[in-house]
Amino acid sequence: MPDVQAVLKVVDIHKHYEGQSLLCGVSFEVQAGEILCLLGSSGSGKSTLLRIIAGLETAERGNILWGGQSMDDLPVHQRNFSLMFQEYALFPHMNVFSNVAFGLRMRGISEGIISKRVEQALAMVDMSAFKNRRVTDLSGGEQQRVALARALAPEPRLLMLDEPLGALDRSLKEQLSSELRTLLHRLGIPAIYVTHDQQEAFTVSDRLVILHEGKIQQQGTTKDILSHPASLWLAEFLGFTNQLRGEVKTVFPLKIETSQGLFQTNNLVFNIKLGQKVTLVLKPEHAKVVRQNENGNTISGKVIDVTFRGDGYLTKIWLGSGQVVTFTSPHNHKIGSSLQVVFPPESVLCYV
Repeated sequence: MPDVQAVLKVVDIHKHYEGQSLLCGVSFEVQAGEILCLLGSSGSGKSTLLRIIAGLETAERGNILWGGQSMDDLPVHQRNFSLMFQEYALFPHMNVFSNVAFGLRMRGISEGIISKRVEQALAMVDMSAFKNRRVTDLSGGEQQRVALARALAPEPRLLMLDEPLGALDRSLKEQLSSELRTLLHRLGIPAIYVTHDQQEAFTVSDRLVILHEGKIQQQGTTKDILSHPASLWLAEFLGFTNQLRGEVKTVFPLKIETSQGLFQTNNLVFNIKLGQKVTLVLKPEHAKVVRQNENGNTISGKVIDVTFRGDGYLTKIWLGSGQVVTFTSPHNHKIGSSLQVVFPPESVLCYV
């Protein structure tokens, strides 16, 4: 049965441009009060999809539904969706108050209501004291808050943010992404947040939809996706670069023969056969250095680099086959030393 809490449904969206497929059958839902993040690299179709939802572009196939009702023939100004762009698009000749009020004035709303809504929106983003300031005198983070206030002023039923922190430096981005999540949850406005920055997506979102070449690779919570990426491409995209090629030796349990010996995985892989060539991904977080291990799931090699990363030492091992495997260790291993490292079955993913 469909989820009665879903306020927005994006159903089988297709879009082409100059003979190229931009979106190929994209479907997902946004729940009431949820922050859903569209994550993907440049060209994956994120911004195009956002513009279709907003009504700025038209899909060749598919539907946009709000509360079960089609939005397809509804013009932009009647959808009551707000879209905030990366560039902010603030008017440099106007002060903060006038920038936030601009869209409301274009709608012909009375000045009394405009004043009240602008004051409320500025208060939401802690910019009330700046209402008479010229936007050109504001920092990047302050301009971002003004742009957000302008998006909130019309009291939208859906807020869409297209790379809203893309122009900011890393430290400010981390601060504002956390603040933005808190604010959106406090307001209870469902939001679609577009970014190519994984850490930003993990911080802000309740749920992720990962796009690649116009198709959804996987959707779910950050924990679900990081625990088990649905494809080898997605595992690489998420930074899981430890890979071994191998051949299936047993199916129940699933054991793979590699250049480093036998590896067992708890990963469920359907329709896999004996002798099949597969790729293993070794997740680094639960790896352990051992003196000796004869039970498999072990790599052997020499330490070629060690970097402290706050939660431990990022350690790179050079394997005899020429590959490099990385894991996090609580110890600062000496460069050039030989190590054996065990990856437990729950940290081994298998892809056909």
